[in-house]
Amino acid sequence: YKQYDSLNGSVNTTGSDARDFGAEGGFPVIRNRLFFFGAIDPSWQTRTNTAPPGFPLESMGEVDRNRRTMTYAAKATYQLGSGNRIDASFFGDPSHGENGPQRTSALLVTDTSSFSTLDYGGHQQTVRYSGIVRNNWLVEGTFARSLNTIGELPSVDTWRVSDKTITPNLITGGIGGYEKGNRSLSRQYSAKVSNIVSSHELKYGVQYDDAVYSQVNQVTGPTFLAPDGRQRATGARIDVIPATEVWGGKVWRVTRANFNSDRTTVQSYLNFFAQDNWKVNSRLTVNPGIRYEQETMSGTIIEDWKLKNNWAPRLGVTYDMNGDGRTKLYGNYGVFFARVPNDLAARSLSAEDGFTRGDYYDA
Repeated sequence: YKQYDSLNGSVNTTGSDARDFGAEGGFPVIRNRLFFFGAIDPSWQTRTNTAPPGFPLESMGEVDRNRRTMTYAAKATYQLGSGNRIDASFFGDPSHGENGPQRTSALLVTDTSSFSTLDYGGHQQTVRYSGIVRNNWLVEGTFARSLNTIGELPSVDTWRVSDKTITPNLITGGIGGYEKGNRSLSRQYSAKVSNIVSSHELKYGVQYDDAVYSQVNQVTGPTFLAPDGRQRATGARIDVIPATEVWGGKVWRVTRANFNSDRTTVQSYLNFFAQDNWKVNSRLTVNPGIRYEQETMSGTIIEDWKLKNNWAPRLGVTYDMNGDGRTKLYGNYGVFFARVPNDLAARSLSAEDGFTRGDYYDA
């Protein structure tokens, strides 16, 4: 028992006249109704690398790649009444990589122009309600939200050039291809009902997911004109190679560049199910069920692409061999459909316009 002093904020837990928390301070009485938990776990990771012998950055000696992660978690359960409760959970792992050699290949260039900064991680939240409507009727509802991001920031925004006319090859410039900012946001809504009727325990429910996936893939360096006269949306990865005997000299060959760099895709996912736990007698239990799933995806060039008519029947049988609950014989059959991630919409249902070979005769 605790008494809260609203004047000085102190809490008195001793004495025979101690009362419920909030009795004097005006706060609601939550004793025996609220459970909460919280945790925070900061962590640091240092990975030390050195450039290979003979490479320019060998003179730097040991180079650290420093990353930190702030992992957190919180949960609360509130008992509204004898048959109603709300659970809420929050957790995440936002992370940051300091400017440095996020990739080991960053130590193969002539300077620190391939160093970069990295931010990544996610935040997740769930809220669930469960309540007993009647002695044989249970209702559950859930909302969940999941956000995950990753983004890289190059220290220098220049073309990445590999000079293959000399041995060993000389690499200069930025990091080349990188994820400038990918963002995945998913919201999930679900409701489920359980009923007990005689020897049957019936469960049925519905779930709907709304997902948005945004992807920004970039290549370091300034944009430039393609051989057909179009302007590039990204920089380029370039190989310098010897020219043919006819031309002589060198050729600057673009091995990666894009006309577009970002795309946003959406997905809706619907499923519902019904199942029964039927106790035929004291030894035999049968579990029939059916599930339906439908998925709709949209990219930048193809919209409302559907995966539908996915009916998934299921059947399970359990038999108590001796009738004492210690030995059982059981078998199950089921059809399951895998959910297709939005990466398909970003790559196959969207335009990824670029080229992997374009020859130029001057830098």
